[in-house]
Amino acid sequence: ESATGATKSESDAGKTRKYDQVALDVIYRFPTFYLGARYNKVSGELTSGEDTSVDRIQVGGGFFLTPNVLLKAIYISQNYNDYPTGSLLEKGKFNGVTVEGVIAF
Repeated sequence: ESATGATKSESDAGKTRKYDQVALDVIYRFPTFYLGARYNKVSGELTSGEDTSVDRIQVGGGFFLTPNVLLKAIYISQNYNDYPTGSLLEKGKFNGVTVEGVIAF
């Protein structure tokens, strides 16, 4: 997926920037549980001109307690790459586990 655009001041100057996103999902379902993985990367240019990217990897699975109730857990690793010095996202990183229950009606 690609998107181009500009802020109001950039569009007045005729400048546009481009962002690209790549996403891949793999899920394998069994009768009572599933396993899955996801990769996602977004890259593009900041208004200041630096090229940056964010990548995310998720691995998880779920167990169907009943046909309408699912318990799932996911491990996530997300990294913010090439952000400028002093940026809030410089060397940003997230690693963690989420556990959730889902009820379908």
